[in-house]
Amino acid sequence: MKPILKGWSDDEKYYLEDEKGVKFLLRLTDISLYEKKLKEFENIKQLSKLDFNMSKPLEFGTCDGNKKVYSILTWIDGDDAIESLLKLSETTQYKLGYKAGQILREIHTLRPVKVIQPWEKTINIKINKTIEFYNDCGFKIEDDETIINYILDNERYLKARPITFQHGDYHLGNMIITVEGDLGIIDFNRSSYGDPWEEYDRFIFTWKESRFFARGQLDGYFDNNVPEEFFKVMSIYNARNLIASIPWSLNFGAEDLRTAVENAKLVYDAYDGFTSCIPDWYRRAK
Repeated sequence: MKPILKGWSDDEKYYLEDEKGVKFLLRLTDISLYEKKLKEFENIKQLSKLDFNMSKPLEFGTCDGNKKVYSILTWIDGDDAIESLLKLSETTQYKLGYKAGQILREIHTLRPVKVIQPWEKTINIKINKTIEFYNDCGFKIEDDETIINYILDNERYLKARPITFQHGDYHLGNMIITVEGDLGIIDFNRSSYGDPWEEYDRFIFTWKESRFFARGQLDGYFDNNVPEEFFKVMSIYNARNLIASIPWSLNFGAEDLRTAVENAKLVYDAYDGFTSCIPDWYRRAK
């Protein structure tokens, strides 16, 4: 039994291996989050019926005198995608990205089983809170007014969007490249329901590592026919996440704030100061 210290989850995570050499992932959470974690586990059970490589759910319950919630999942053997991807050829990076896009499209086939409020209302609340938290955080980035105005001026493009299951944190940091060269998807602890295209709001964590993987993911998701509407919607979500990352990073210290500022600059430049909705990394990865 070994602790896993990577990632941003509040869960305690452990690698387990039994006497027969079978490997597992253990997640521990405070009992106050029981309902949330039960819902998350049920979501993973639904996902496990789909045909892609993921950590599959095995067991859920309480432990430590009912002070903690635990879940046990299968372990995916392989290497962290960020650490191993750049060792591969650009063609292989693209092919793996294409597979990631196909997997995400399959994830988005799951629909909510109960009525959910229209996405327009949900995203409007998110945008308002994002801007409010940013304005109150006491730290400003360059050209923030341009970014905020871009979000508000284009908010209409987020109306009448469909609602599907969301992984919630779909980027290279939550992917494994297996010993067979396949792609595995992990960490569904931020899963929810919402606009499927919102999954691309933090796509910088993928394209700044490999624009070839990132382009492959879009091409795979849209079967080689990415609509212009998608680029517009993705650019708005990227702008919102850029603003949201600043107050979020302040909770974790100077290094995380510096990373957030650097990423914000990368996103801003990729969209030519939000004068273009097609990012330059997509054009350069042809």
